[in-house]
Amino acid sequence: VAAGVQAALVAPQAHLRLAAAQPLIEAKIPVCVDKQLAPDYARAKQILDLVVQHDAPLMAGSGLLWSLCFRDIFTTVREGKIGTPLFAECFMPHGTRAGYWQDLKSASGGLVVNFGIHAVDPLLAVLGHEVKSVHAFAAKQALPDLDSEDTVVITVQTAAGGIGVGKI
Repeated sequence: VAAGVQAALVAPQAHLRLAAAQPLIEAKIPVCVDKQLAPDYARAKQILDLVVQHDAPLMAGSGLLWSLCFRDIFTTVREGKIGTPLFAECFMPHGTRAGYWQDLKSASGGLVVNFGIHAVDPLLAVLGHEVKSVHAFAAKQALPDLDSEDTVVITVQTAAGGIGVGKI
């Protein structure tokens, strides 16, 4: 790790994030890992175990929430200009193709893991972050050559009662 590094953004392909984040975590450098943390539970747990072992700061999430169009919506909601949201829907087209790393389950975790955050993050930003339940349904319907699913619907219910539907 280069001297003087104060913080780092780790955003390579998902299956490479553990190797990229490990030396930074071991050096206790604050790390932001782009969504998703890892393509599978085992690698995500390895990253989190390193964070605990080295008492290192870590943040993971989608940068999409910081885009101006989303920020304007979230500000309007937070300021109470439209009342309390009861239902929200978010559609995020994926545009993946067969053989691309984002299609390969071994590299990305598949469509739910890789793109799901893009639909769920905005829903929670509007409805509230305390989640009561989550359900995901995925299928191959239109692109039979994909390794991953091509159609996903995710439903969330927040503790405040809001219901969200994310479609990919």
